[in-house]
Amino acid sequence: MNPFEDCFSRQALNIKNCTQLSEEQKNNFFDTMAHAANDEIVVRKMAEEYFRDTDPKTKKKRKLCGESIVLTDETCLGRMHKWKAIEDELRECKINGDIVPAEAVLGWKERFFTGNSAIKRNVLEEVLETLQDFNAKSPYIIWAFLYKEIDRPFAKENIEELPCRLGLENIMTNEYLPMELKHDLAVDAKKPTAFDAELDKYWCPGGRTCARNECAGKNGFEEAVMSGLHTGGVNLWHAAKVPTFDLALVKK
Repeated sequence: MNPFEDCFSRQALNIKNCTQLSEEQKNNFFDTMAHAANDEIVVRKMAEEYFRDTDPKTKKKRKLCGESIVLTDETCLGRMHKWKAIEDELRECKINGDIVPAEAVLGWKERFFTGNSAIKRNVLEEVLETLQDFNAKSPYIIWAFLYKEIDRPFAKENIEELPCRLGLENIMTNEYLPMELKHDLAVDAKKPTAFDAELDKYWCPGGRTCARNECAGKNGFEEAVMSGLHTGGVNLWHAAKVPTFDLALVKK
């Protein structure tokens, strides 16, 4: 058996079942991985390098090669961003030698989860402004899920199950800062491929998120990937905005 299939059987099946990848792309990947030593650390490193590299034949990145998504005026784009990632990003940022201490992130997090909708809005605006001012690094690829305004995934009634419905690795809501992406900056959105998902064991092919077992029976969301700032795309911290948290604000 191929070393990749030995070490990452579920991810291998996702690649085989990914309709956004051609048979040539799939075969090339497995042919390449056939030369790896049958050691999980070695296979992981070799696979990640492959996913993030440029195809020598086409001279194109192996990521963001899925079918383009047409975003209508009714389409909203949401994202759940790890608080831990924000802390790590700010730790690398400096302005005139100053850094944002980790305590600031903990303060934001506490205010966000104990406050009402107005406080949540203020906290998110403060977080985004700080990330913009400190020129925080934008993700290489920006993942988002698609929804309609009437769905209101960020409302109190729905947000607790959102990480589970999105198939995220950690399903605890307080591990994520929710945000919406500005429609006019969500350029060149693509359907994700297994190459975009890399070794995420909870991602599944088909264009929709797969709900975790903890919320079995709940629908997933359509998902999209976009190019981040360092690949000629958008800066997440300028594209993000405050979502609607209050279900009462939905127009009937």
